[in-house]
Amino acid sequence: MKYYSFLAFLASVLITTIFFSSCEKKCCVVFQREGISFNLPNYWKINKIDSTEADFFFMSINKVGYGASANAFVEWNKGKIGLDTVMNITQQGYFDHKVFVDGGIEFTAAKMESYGTYQALTSVYKVKLLDVNTIGKIHCFYLEDCNKTVMIAYEQVAIDSAKQMADFKIIEESFGCRKVEDNKQ
Repeated sequence: MKYYSFLAFLASVLITTIFFSSCEKKCCVVFQREGISFNLPNYWKINKIDSTEADFFFMSINKVGYGASANAFVEWNKGKIGLDTVMNITQQGYFDHKVFVDGGIEFTAAKMESYGTYQALTSVYKVKLLDVNTIGKIHCFYLEDCNKTVMIAYEQVAIDSAKQMADFKIIEESFGCRKVEDNKQ
């Protein structure tokens, strides 16, 4: 009897292993627009896109499902804009929302850091949103090949920051631009 129980157990482990190993694991969906592309990690979805102005693009993405406590904002403007200007406008945008002011938002001094293969002006912030400690990071950089100034902001619940690091890294390491050619004949 023990022999049959062991075989049944072994067979169930084998079937489970075959089932899960046959499932295709897909890392990401590739987002592409106006020459810019990046990988959107599993369990992340595009929440909002606003590109009503010809020279401006904004999108918000957020992690969905169990343990989802992170989001990101990506925007770009056509042309080269001073990174200090973009950072100041972004930070002021937080001060324009009562929930962030009431949460005591604080920014670190902006400094140059690497964001993937780009040099970015970066600032970290902390705020208490609905009594939950939240942290974020803002990156501003210029993509010469696409002629765009980019701002990316990450936000997450502080106690979950280690869980979100891998997803943010996927976006960062895949973020890029291919030269946009004019179609002039």
